[in-house]
Amino acid sequence: MSNNRNLYTKQLGYLQCYSDKRNGQEAGEKKMGQEQRLGTAMTAAALQQQLSLSLGLTTQIKGTNRRRKKRVVRGAEEEYVLEDKPPPPTLAQRYGLAAPPPTVLTEGEWEHVKQQSLIRGDNSAPCVICKEEFGLGGQVLLSCSHVFHKACLKAFERYSGRKTCPMCRRDQYETRVIHEGAKRHRDNSATRIQAVWRGYKVRKWYKDYTSRNPPKDPALRTKYFEKKLQGLTGRMVDMVESSRANTERLCNDIDVELARSRRVMQTANLLTSGRLSAEKWRSIEEKVVSRGDTECPICIGSLRNRRRPTTILSCSHLYHRTCIDMFENLAAGTAPTCPVCRSDYVKKPFTAQV
Repeated sequence: MSNNRNLYTKQLGYLQCYSDKRNGQEAGEKKMGQEQRLGTAMTAAALQQQLSLSLGLTTQIKGTNRRRKKRVVRGAEEEYVLEDKPPPPTLAQRYGLAAPPPTVLTEGEWEHVKQQSLIRGDNSAPCVICKEEFGLGGQVLLSCSHVFHKACLKAFERYSGRKTCPMCRRDQYETRVIHEGAKRHRDNSATRIQAVWRGYKVRKWYKDYTSRNPPKDPALRTKYFEKKLQGLTGRMVDMVESSRANTERLCNDIDVELARSRRVMQTANLLTSGRLSAEKWRSIEEKVVSRGDTECPICIGSLRNRRRPTTILSCSHLYHRTCIDMFENLAAGTAPTCPVCRSDYVKKPFTAQV
């Protein structure tokens, strides 16, 4: 009886161990299946992210808690890398499904990349994006040794949605600002300026030399002296015309001065004499009467009005006394002249009938 009980107990122990072992195997298999499914999902997500990044369908997510960068003032000829830190690895790169991101280049490696670009002559060629010379504009060197305008590269990245080299299509490159194109542009500009200046000096020297030394060839010598003779003739003609114009101007000035002197002398004679002879006044009055003036040239009033006395001038013009007196008062400070003929005069009251 006791033997049967022990056997029963032992069988129950075997059954319990088998049940626990079976349950442990099922749990392990279940956990392994979950891990496998999770790994497959993560692999699919990583591959999808890498494919989206390679096709430019999305951009790599960067940290949002970034501090504001301080603006660094750099020198005019200083070279520096635009990216402070490389982008974080993608999920596919962490799982080893894609190539790891490139490491940051050192100064020695950048110098080697720059030498490759210089040997290839990229700085002397135009930018492959805009097809224009680099000039003094911003110039960038990529870690793949290709050179572009800084603005052109930014525009290419913005419109393409991908950060790939426009030449070799390399992803995740580094960018370094260089000034080799500006240096070459300044050297070329200085060379052109020197060439233009030297050409000007040489042409000027050659022109002076040929103008002073006649050539030895007979035909050229004849043309040389013909040209010289034409130049001398032209200068002589110009001198004659200039002297003729000066002579005419001098004669005109002399005539004007003589007329002015004659007028001054006549005025002086009239002022010194103070009066004319009776015969002269009689001939002047006869001229006025024969001309038949009936209106005052100043006020356009009638000269036949006995209430307004008249005055006759030595130039044979007749005015109201008040009109000619007012005219002389308005011309105070200067020698008055006849309002009609602009000649100097001597006046006297006119009593004859017009």
